Amino acid sequence: MRAASLIMLALGLAPAPLLAEGARITLTCTATKACDAAGSCAPDSMQTSFTFAPATVDDTGAGAYDLTHDGAALTATALSRLGPFAWSAGPDDSEALLVTGAAQALWQVLTPSTGTSTLHFLACEVTQ
Repeated sequence: MRAASLIMLALGLAPAPLLAEGARITLTCTATKACDAAGSCAPDSMQTSFTFAPATVDDTGAGAYDLTHDGAALTATALSRLGPFAWSAGPDDSEALLVTGAAQALWQVLTPSTGTSTLHFLACEVTQ
């Protein structure tokens, strides 16, 4: 229950002042499985982290976010405080993060030139 409350506060069901410019959230995650574009899945235990800080967002949280992903500084966009968040780490990379529950998320990594896609199922701890 505590995890559910924390993620809901961190991702948008909190009062507006908590989500004011400068507020940020960090998801520290462990992958539980990874699936390819054909739907073949395998257990996974990769560690990863995402920190989203609002850069230019409207009252709903839609807009640009400064993203730190495993130490790399990137820019992400989101449709709301709850995401989905989308970014590119290079010219042949398209990534998205979708929060799916109190402590779960889906992270898709797509390489458009080859059509290679990996969907990571994540278990996350959320902090501010």
